[in-house]
Order: sequence, then structure tokens, then C-alpha cells
Amino acid sequence: VSEANLQNDRTHIVFTWQCPRDSDVCENKDKLNEFGWVSTVYNKAIAISNTDIIFKAVAVLFVTEMDEWIFSTLEAINEDWTSHVALSEDETKQLIASQQEELRQF
Repeated sequence: VSEANLQNDRTHIVFTWQCPRDSDVCENKDKLNEFGWVSTVYNKAIAISNTDIIFKAVAVLFVTEMDEWIFSTLEAINEDWTSHVALSEDETKQLIASQQEELRQF
């Protein structure tokens, strides 16, 4: 039986609390908030059994994974089709305006 090395940063165990050796103060580094639990509350509200909750959670994970796969495929085919997704709202508006201006010139 092997022991878990809790000092190893490459472990698959997720630790949200970090306690520096030279400090008495620990910090919670998790990025969860109340909005992260919305799907859990929704699933619990509409499920009629534990199995139903698990089924719905797996369905959400599957759809999310498919979305990532489709996005990656589109990006591999033509990066220009997906590059706008990474832009901010202002950058997107500027890009659309410049493309409309180019079309008017034709």
C-alpha cells in the first residue's frame, strides 16, 4: 500500500486550503461560489431518485464534453471561426464593425 504524498503539487487530490510553513494563516483558494451549485440544486429539484440525480449529472457532463469536442474540431478546421469567442465584448463589436466596413467597400 502506498502513501499519498500531500506535498506533491501534481497529485490528483484537490486541496483548496493552502497553509504556508512560515505562517499561522491559511488561505482557501477554491473558486466556487453560489452560482457553481445551481445545476446541483436544479438536479435535486427535478430528480425523483438518487439514480436520477446521477443520470442527470452525467448527462450534463456529457453535453459539456461534446461542446468542448465540437469547439476543438471547429477550431482545427478553421481557427478564424472560433477566435472571436476568446475576444471581449468590446473587441467583438470592433471586429464586427470593421468587417461590415470591409463589406461596404465591395
